[in-house]
Amino acid sequence: MVIVIPRNTTIPSKKVKIGTTVCNHQKEVLTKVYEGERTIAKENKLLGQFVLSGLQLAARGVPEILVCFETDANGILIVSARDKKTRQQKMMTITRDNYRLSKWEIEKMVKEAEKYKLEDEEFKNKVEAKMALENYANDMRNTVSHLPKLELVDKKKIGNAIKQAKRWLNENQLAKFDEYRDQTKRLENICNPIIAKARGDGSG
Repeated sequence: MVIVIPRNTTIPSKKVKIGTTVCNHQKEVLTKVYEGERTIAKENKLLGQFVLSGLQLAARGVPEILVCFETDANGILIVSARDKKTRQQKMMTITRDNYRLSKWEIEKMVKEAEKYKLEDEEFKNKVEAKMALENYANDMRNTVSHLPKLELVDKKKIGNAIKQAKRWLNENQLAKFDEYRDQTKRLENICNPIIAKARGDGSG
């Protein structure tokens, strides 16, 4: 979970984050808003959620989605998401009285965040390592499709390595940080030399 508005931020305030898609030709994105102190989203309080549809159909990571968090002087939070290309927009309003945490709940969450700080950091590192493997595999798939001079045998070698990595991800949802990191290095050791050679041949 990404912290956008830290606790005790002076209001009124406005924060903008740029998001994107995680799949090719993704038509919509789900935005969830939480209040709390923990890195793990489910350990915080869900304030609301909405779906932004009508996105630009493109490869994963290409669309730019501007997510704005604006809090007025009365503590009312307005969250909006807008696709920069299509200008499609969706928003929701969260009032101070509805759904927000009480002072007692906030104090409790602060104590829990300190208590589980190491566990949360470990979870965060594991999630980032998993995403790194997924992103690298997807990037290699896109790279291969844009290297016309890549030899067929090398293209198949990378394709098989990507399939193995994807299969491993599906079969090891509870893997540890080191395991995700090792799988990423394994895939890099196969793909990077091939891609470097193909790009070198293309530039010569």
